[in-house]
Amino acid sequence: MSEKLRKLREDFLEAAHAGGPPAIYDATVLDVDNEAYTCTIDLDGIELPNIRLRAIVSNSHSVDVLPSVGSAVLVAKLDVDDFIIIASDVITDWRVTVGTTSVAIDTGGVEISKGDETLKNILTDLIAAVLTIAAAKDAAALKQLLTRVNNLLK
Repeated sequence: MSEKLRKLREDFLEAAHAGGPPAIYDATVLDVDNEAYTCTIDLDGIELPNIRLRAIVSNSHSVDVLPSVGSAVLVAKLDVDDFIIIASDVITDWRVTVGTTSVAIDTGGVEISKGDETLKNILTDLIAAVLTIAAAKDAAALKQLLTRVNNLLK
């Protein structure tokens, strides 16, 4: 490691620890508010409400992850009464949004959308159109394909 890189690393670590040691704790999720993107946790027998599930407090979406009630989580302390979930062993919902495009996964399946258009709707319409022109011998395979699309996508 070059001297310049070593010094930069030292300066970074010194600045990161200037406010004290990093504060990361193990906790358990007691309740999840999927509207406000917060949860209540049990931290060593202490119930703490309004724990952030998003890094930035705003109505914007980028990456949203909802932990499952009862799941083990890692909680980082940001300020005196400000905490954020940084990892969860079980989640119920995951969504990435970029502009009007999003990919979401939950127990119901996967949703890929852009605006009002979804991949499931496109594939369903495509299969329906092919069914109108397909020979009778192909209909069963196409209907099976439609069932597979419906099982995977929402």
